[in-house]
Amino acid sequence: MHGIILIDKLNETVEIQKMAHDDFSHIVTVDEQNELRNSVNDTRKEEGLPLLTEEEWPSASTAFKKTFFADHAISKIIESYNSGEILKEGMSAWY
Repeated sequence: MHGIILIDKLNETVEIQKMAHDDFSHIVTVDEQNELRNSVNDTRKEEGLPLLTEEEWPSASTAFKKTFFADHAISKIIESYNSGEILKEGMSAWY
């Protein structure tokens, strides 16, 4: 079963209207995002590298929804749209 991705060219937004059968999503909380940032900085500190600045990786202030599989399709759609190519169909693979 296919999902539905809405592309609003006027407002330049992309939205998942219906997830495909195999898609699933997860809300990434502010705490989870900042824990990851802090973990990366801890590793950088251990390796003698400078910590990431707020400009390089700002502390999170809002949660976001991560949709697995659909996010890859959306990235490919945006990439193609920005290059001037309009996709009629496609596939995105990752490892």
